[in-house]
Parts: sequence; structure tokens; C-alpha cells
Amino acid sequence: MRGKLWMLLVGALLAVSYAAATAQEEDARTLLQTSLRAMGGENLKSITYSGTQGYVATPGQNYSPSSDWPANQIVSYTRTIDYDARSSKLDYTLRQGTGQGGPAGGGNRPAITNPFAGEQRTQQFVSGNFAWNMNGNMVVPAPADAEQRQLEVWLTPHGCLKAALMPNANPIVITRNE
Repeated sequence: MRGKLWMLLVGALLAVSYAAATAQEEDARTLLQTSLRAMGGENLKSITYSGTQGYVATPGQNYSPSSDWPANQIVSYTRTIDYDARSSKLDYTLRQGTGQGGPAGGGNRPAITNPFAGEQRTQQFVSGNFAWNMNGNMVVPAPADAEQRQLEVWLTPHGCLKAALMPNANPIVITRNE
């Protein structure tokens, strides 16, 4: 009798915890869907953003603590992300020279060891688990960059919510009081 009572108690606890976990997942999905709807991203398939000013610097590559980080000026920058295809294209052009940043060398501004004259265009792509670059008309595989480039897709505000709502995702709501 005692063994049957224990089995009944364990079974009841498992049923309650399964129901709570299922409800928690539904709460999380509802919250994510509501957030995506509020952002206008419910039917959003892709985004493109661009800019024409700024600079790219590499932290920690300055010649001395008192000088700024070496930097290249951004001439143009465009990123297009297709959420359904899990793909992204980054196309930017840099100009080395007299903009922001400290003296030439190191990081993004290797004027001494590998200078570039004028402007330098870079194109980076990712589609699923495949990444590649375009150097002029030449395709250069970049398999080691695929994971980071996918992460950049899912770190966008819409991408984060869309990733959490994908099949096989297991979103949960965690309440924290800090």
C-alpha cells in the first residue's frame, strides 16, 4: 500500500511539473509574439540598414596609452539580413587616412605592414552554415566565420525574437527580482 501511495505521489508531481513547464513555455511564446508584434516585426522577412559616416577601430592596438586607437573612416556601410533564409550580406568601404584614430599601424590600420591606398571595399556573406567573402570578383570561402555571422543576424532586435520563436526553440520565462 505504501509503495502504491509513493508511486501515486511521484506521478502527481511529475504531471504538475510537466503542466507547469508547458504553461511556462506558452507564456514565453506569447510574450515573444506580443513583443514582435509591438515592434512591427510579425511579418518582417528582411531588413537593410546603412550609413556613410563613422570609423572602425581596434581596441588595444594603439602605440601608446595616450594615443587613440588606429582607425579607418567608413565611406559606406550596408547590411541586409534575410531572416527566413538565415542569410546576411555586409558591404562596406573604408578609407585609410586622416579621420578619427591615432597614428597608423596595428589593428584596422596597418599602414606600415600592409597599407591600402584610397578606399577598400569588403563584402561578407553568410547563408545558413556557409560563409564567404568577395574580393573583387573572386569568391573566398570563410567557413570559420559562419557561426559569428549567424550570431550577428540573431543579435538584431527582430532576429532575437524570431530565433526564440523558431521550431525546436525552447523559450522559458524567468522572473528575477534584483
